[in-house]
Amino acid sequence: MAQATHQATQQISLVAAADLSAKQYYFADVDSNGKAALAGAGNDFIGVIGNKPTSGAAAEIIISGICPVVAGGTVAAGDAVKIDSDGKAITASSGNKAVGKAISGGAASSQINLLIQPHTVA
Repeated sequence: MAQATHQATQQISLVAAADLSAKQYYFADVDSNGKAALAGAGNDFIGVIGNKPTSGAAAEIIISGICPVVAGGTVAAGDAVKIDSDGKAITASSGNKAVGKAISGGAASSQINLLIQPHTVA
């Protein structure tokens, strides 16, 4: 596995809707109150949680560039990636809405590098 890295990232800051301190490098969405929440399978996303915010604290959300994400299963470098029900990265298949492309691969629960690049897998 390659070293987890941040390259050419842009970030925004939102208030955390819940305790996300154990969810660094998981996918984030914005809830109906405009707060950062954990993204789930098939949901929209706004980026990747870049810090360990507690409820009500500032959540740093990486919205573009290359950043680490936590894998929910084995992901190979070059795979299109989607979000699983736990907010982790898994390999996307044909017809899926992908959130990016794996720059490095790894096993479940490891950190991989992801280019944030939403697209539909052909």
